[in-house]
Amino acid sequence: MSQQTGENVATNHGGDDPQLTSVEELLMLENGLGGDEPADFRLTATDADGESYQEQSKPGELLDWARLQGPIRPRIWFVKGWLTTVPTLFAARGGTGKSLQMQTMCTAIATGKHHIGEVEKARSCLIWSCEDDPDEILRRQSGINRYFRVTDTDLGRLHINPRIGLENTLMDLVDGKLTATPVLKILQEQVNDLRAEVLVLDNVAHLYGGLDDRTQVTKFVSTITGLVTGRPFAPIFVTHVSKMTGSEYTGSVAWENAVRMRWFLENGEFEDLHQHVQKSNVSSKISTVLRIVNGVMVPKSAREVEETIKKERAERARRQEHVESIVIDGLAAILAMPGEKAVAKRGSQDGLIKVIIRHKLDQDASEEELKEAYERLEVARRIQVGFRGNKYSNGAKVPEVIGISPRSSDSSITVAA
Repeated sequence: MSQQTGENVATNHGGDDPQLTSVEELLMLENGLGGDEPADFRLTATDADGESYQEQSKPGELLDWARLQGPIRPRIWFVKGWLTTVPTLFAARGGTGKSLQMQTMCTAIATGKHHIGEVEKARSCLIWSCEDDPDEILRRQSGINRYFRVTDTDLGRLHINPRIGLENTLMDLVDGKLTATPVLKILQEQVNDLRAEVLVLDNVAHLYGGLDDRTQVTKFVSTITGLVTGRPFAPIFVTHVSKMTGSEYTGSVAWENAVRMRWFLENGEFEDLHQHVQKSNVSSKISTVLRIVNGVMVPKSAREVEETIKKERAERARRQEHVESIVIDGLAAILAMPGEKAVAKRGSQDGLIKVIIRHKLDQDASEEELKEAYERLEVARRIQVGFRGNKYSNGAKVPEVIGISPRSSDSSITVAA
């Protein structure tokens, strides 16, 4: 890609037909796809995500340390390094572009697009917008759609509720006590009817009626976080920073302490905007440089984002190969056990993955990772199935996994029947 193409992100500010270079375009060009090809995106169902890792302990119950012997639920990243299943505060001065950034990011998440970080798959997002009217939201979305190369029919997982002019207080003071309002019930029903996994509350000033008191703020954040159970959920609280010059805080440490992650958006040199992870209990502190181009909040250097995504993909490929090696080693160990078998039937209690876990051969891999590895091996036709003499009660032979072909060779690792 030429230097000029890469600069389009930062320099093109006019015209009705924006010539933006998105992260997807860079990946397409690198893979030899033509510029007129539609960008690849997935609308992947996520309803089963929570079901794969049901909570084994309820809040308020003592942890059973025996759970450490089994696979631990992995962290789910909606936007790699930026957004996960914890309450997040997004703070900036008024007019900086918080609402635009939230609409852009949620579009990326809802359509499976990369933006400031990798989006592994599409997820349902709900924005309660308390300051922008429907026409303003539609104008923004038109530009965002052009940038991501999507249309209105691709926005099935993006839900925006314009709340300007309505009563929006979710919790208010009643006789000095922070109390839920009927509006909270409306939000709860909407979040769960839509099965939203990302909720943006824009902004806190319209939605929170309590004091900037540590106990009250913590109760509010905890209540919103608890709107969803049994599946991945990430609430984002949008707020203004203190009017004090140079401040990155909301004016009270209560909000800082109540959330697990805080983003801060600030003006930089020229037209640059800097978005930082200023507090995180779940990841390292990172930052990115953004610009508003043709009404869209875009990375100043899509190339930098692309390089980050490439590294993350390489790490994921290494992890997948490692888990596949656990499956291969596990099969070898099982085949050496007298009387043990690995039935070549995915749902069987004596299936390969179940037997690997039963004999504690899963090492550092979760059950979900092992299942995905087995599916990849099946799709690649590397699973060898045969008979080793075991029979069902009706006398029929039991088909078993007897070998797995290595990655670098067409030859099979097999055990004689």
